[in-house]
Amino acid sequence: MAAVAEIYRRIVYQEQSQQFIDAEGNLRLQVQVPPSAENSYSQIMQRLALDSPRLLASITRSEHSQHARRNIDRFLSSSATSSERYGAIVRSPEAVERALEIFEVSEYLTDILVRHPADVRLLQELEERPAISSPELFPAGSEQKAEISDPVLAYLAQSSVDRIEALGLLRQQFRQSILVANARDLYRARAIYSTLQENSEAADKALDYALAVADPPSGFAVMALGRLGSREFDLLSDADLLFIADEAAPREASRRSAERIMEILTAYTREGTLFPVDARLRPRGREGELVTTPAQLAQYFARDASAWEAITYLRLRFIAGDKAIAEQAEEATRTGILAVAERPGFDIDLNAMRLRLKESDSSPNLKTGAGGTYDIDYLSGRLQAKHGVWGNDNLSERVRLVAADGLLAEEDAVELERNSQFLRALEHGIRLVTGRAGKWLPVQEHAAESVAKLMSRQPGYISGGSVADTATEVVLRTRGICQKYPF
Repeated sequence: MAAVAEIYRRIVYQEQSQQFIDAEGNLRLQVQVPPSAENSYSQIMQRLALDSPRLLASITRSEHSQHARRNIDRFLSSSATSSERYGAIVRSPEAVERALEIFEVSEYLTDILVRHPADVRLLQELEERPAISSPELFPAGSEQKAEISDPVLAYLAQSSVDRIEALGLLRQQFRQSILVANARDLYRARAIYSTLQENSEAADKALDYALAVADPPSGFAVMALGRLGSREFDLLSDADLLFIADEAAPREASRRSAERIMEILTAYTREGTLFPVDARLRPRGREGELVTTPAQLAQYFARDASAWEAITYLRLRFIAGDKAIAEQAEEATRTGILAVAERPGFDIDLNAMRLRLKESDSSPNLKTGAGGTYDIDYLSGRLQAKHGVWGNDNLSERVRLVAADGLLAEEDAVELERNSQFLRALEHGIRLVTGRAGKWLPVQEHAAESVAKLMSRQPGYISGGSVADTATEVVLRTRGICQKYPF
């Protein structure tokens, strides 16, 4: 790439130079140096010295780490690529100063700001939790459906809206919601489930919009499983979706709508993508039909559903579409879950699956390893299924539910609630800092320090040692509690 860039600069420089030579070989105007990343960065620093000395002073302070400086350079170089981007940062000096903490701590949020520098203005509104709808998104004179309260959803529901424009709006709204929700974690103490709840709401809203664009038939609903189902949707999470249709709904139209929703959510455009979608938790997985009916769900659970599918469907949650059909699906699965849990081999099958997950990775793992979140999930899920304790909220809430029914000792429930919050917060912190879904704490020094900094802001977090030592202690204690309630 460097070699190509050098050839490009040399040729463009030569061509531009020729433009300033007249027929007699005399120089007509001063030759200009062709643009490059290096001189673009230099130019924006010179411009900031004139346009915003305060901002220039903030970003050039000596206390910034080398890591932060590298991210500041990326952000400024991106901002210099258009007058619109440059104007956005000059008009928002307070927001850019706030972004310095992002550049220091979070690669995930830094990447968002580097790709979309104008979004930095949203950091001024963190205390107010800004709405993800914005009037300036809509063309002048556009008419929105009066019966739909959300302005973005009403606009997208119009048949005249350009589909490419609609996809861009979806991605912009989701991206900005995620930026604001997760940036809050960098500036104040905040419970992990508050962040995950906001991430889930952003994903729910995106699914609402996608459904409006997909134009489904009547009697069609979108439901969530997995972390979206339990309102624990995190950065880099997949959305586990289940598409439900009424028996009378046209099958082909329902299938096309489901495919269109998946395409809308996963297709890559200039505004990026939304989030990965996984529809394999439907009956019979990849081999099953993409869209199922409440009757088919009932039949599947009566004959073929496994123990792990029973506890998986405890987190089934309605997202968008026909709520009556979703309620029928929920009723069918609850009846089916009870039937599966009554089978003689339920505990044995569930324990076998848990062991396979644990043995699938010999390295430390916050989710599948011994004492990880899967231990808490499988324990609470088994008790919920066997005793008909219904609730699809976050992991701590599910532990609290089974404890309220007397199925866990109070002291064990309190410990598991606290440990689930720690594990969820640590997993989130790793994703926020590194921009990757890590299995355990990062080994790179700066990333490890940033994760520790985020964990220190978690309400109730107390540690006498390193985060790694605390994590090791948490999984050991979690494993010890779960072994008191054998399958």
